[in-house]
Amino acid sequence: MKGRILTVGVPVADLMASPRQKKKLDLDDSEHKSQLLYGEVVALVEARGDWARVHAVEQPALGEGGAWHGYPGWVRSDALTGAAPTPPNVVVRTRQAILQAGSELLVLSVGTRLDCVSQDKGVALVRLLEGGIAEVPADALSVPPPAVTDKSRTEIAKTAELFLGTSYYWGGRSGVQPDLSVGVDCSGLVSLSYRVHGLDVPRDSHEQYVKARPLKRDGLDIGDLIFLTEPGEPNRVSHVMIYTGGDGVIESRKSSGRVLRSSFKERFGRALPTIESGAEVEDASFSKPKSRLIYFGTFL
Repeated sequence: MKGRILTVGVPVADLMASPRQKKKLDLDDSEHKSQLLYGEVVALVEARGDWARVHAVEQPALGEGGAWHGYPGWVRSDALTGAAPTPPNVVVRTRQAILQAGSELLVLSVGTRLDCVSQDKGVALVRLLEGGIAEVPADALSVPPPAVTDKSRTEIAKTAELFLGTSYYWGGRSGVQPDLSVGVDCSGLVSLSYRVHGLDVPRDSHEQYVKARPLKRDGLDIGDLIFLTEPGEPNRVSHVMIYTGGDGVIESRKSSGRVLRSSFKERFGRALPTIESGAEVEDASFSKPKSRLIYFGTFL
């Protein structure tokens, strides 16, 4: 039934541009749009065989006419359940958390929201979608703050650090992947880092730019975002980085193929104090530097 709300019942589900099964892992598959985490809700648009076309409610996207809705795509029907999640009160803060329910193990990603029913002696009990209870190390979980603090900003950067050294993965948005070396894309890194701290931001970098509050250079703080336009397309943002203070950023960089620490000096041949939001910069991360516009923004 169109509009029915369903829930992701597997640790991670791939959201595809069309109803097709990935035959093998392809780190640069443009049809791989995003990933959905256990407990995320989706709105059903249509069902077709083994597939469901959905809007991922917790991953905002900008639609035609400027209306915001859930990120669109196709997901395997067997990854979804009609079981409604209970309101979450904690989130997985480590890249992966291992839950044990009897003899069964469930590995969940950073950013997965759960309902913690009790905690004692370093062990937390969380409620699963089907109503069962699972154990998980309490230090794998955190309670999202009700409001942003200086600690929140530092923790957002620390969450991004969980993926340092992993490979760039188009559409990647999970700490649970086929291989531990596989990571996320640039906006997926932002999505997960903010999600751990109670904020759902748009899925793609351009929409993150559109939704963010613009900043001047002197307003930048740890956890804020640095946006770059597509080379040759000054009206289209295609990359986002997380500011870590000083001259530093963390990013999932496609041209380098991995998640890494970087700096304004390394990226643009100029340190941050010489760059203002809206300026044209020469991006030296390519084999031949390319001109881009740079913007600063925040959700904090």
